[in-house]
Amino acid sequence: MNITINNVFLSNLIIMSILAIAILLSIKKKDNFDMLSISVTQELKGLAILGVIFCHIGYFLSTNHNFLFPLSIISGISVDLFLFLSGFGLTMSALKKDISIPKFYKKNLPKLYVPFWIILVILFSMSFFVAHIGYSFSYIIKSFAGIFTTADIFKDINSPLWYFTLIVFYYLLFPLFFSKKKPWISATIIFLITFIIIKLNLINGVNGLYSAHIVAFPLGIIIASILSNEKITGNIKNIFSKRNGVFYFLTLLISISVFALLAYFSGSGQGVFAKESISIIAMLSIIIFFIIKKFDIKIFYILGLYSYEIYLLHWPIMYHYDFLYKYTPAWFATPLYIIIFLGLGFLLKKFSDNITKKLNK
Repeated sequence: MNITINNVFLSNLIIMSILAIAILLSIKKKDNFDMLSISVTQELKGLAILGVIFCHIGYFLSTNHNFLFPLSIISGISVDLFLFLSGFGLTMSALKKDISIPKFYKKNLPKLYVPFWIILVILFSMSFFVAHIGYSFSYIIKSFAGIFTTADIFKDINSPLWYFTLIVFYYLLFPLFFSKKKPWISATIIFLITFIIIKLNLINGVNGLYSAHIVAFPLGIIIASILSNEKITGNIKNIFSKRNGVFYFLTLLISISVFALLAYFSGSGQGVFAKESISIIAMLSIIIFFIIKKFDIKIFYILGLYSYEIYLLHWPIMYHYDFLYKYTPAWFATPLYIIIFLGLGFLLKKFSDNITKKLNK
């Protein structure tokens, strides 16, 4: 269902204040310069999942699109962040350890599919028994296979799952074309395959969504190959290791300013190339900020740990089975939903990880 906000300005002010307080309370000093360590990438995932949630609420759930603005405007950048970090993480892992194609699939695909299948079983069951909405047998089979050719918030079981199809596609391609010696060639091949499929318009219903995000995953592969060079990372660390001079603070200021500016002037209404270019530059700017900052943001880190599970479950709860916006003010419901999503994400991850470990034995 859609929600109506009585006082958008006040609701935004309260929510932003709660978020700001939560961030400030979770800040911890960081002594080491980590580059794109696991800690930093988890923080970026936490930021990204908040961007996705706020966008879905502000632009699809709320009848007033000013609700949660400007927190709601980084969804496109958030998607690119998730894709970039996936390409980056897979590449860093592949560069450190040789793994066969079958073992790659056995190790990584269950991590995607197990929590995804759990959520689908719950959603289809609730749809049939609670909402009394039926789906065709072919739609259900395609859904469990991870194939979503539409992103309709009214008709699809969980419209954000268009992203799942894209990320599975990349996971299937990655081990087939990855080269330790020349990762940039792997990135180029994966980009070209994606580009050709989109140009052929093979997935018509979500082709526009895919075309806006084809650079991030290959770029993650390239950046990982660059940062795996100890000489390059050593030089970067030498530049920012002190992190107390004019250059450091100027870099922080420029990176966050570029991110904010490009998030606002996102190229809406322009061509796909312009929008994707702006999104990628904004994404790289916020990555630079997170790399060089001398503090951890624990709330982002925690959200990042369960970002995938939160992505799988957040939208149908709010849209199809809302139990907070209906009875409580939006300024109260929104932060509470995030806490609930975090708790459910923790339980889903715990349960699915146990199943995945058994499958990988």
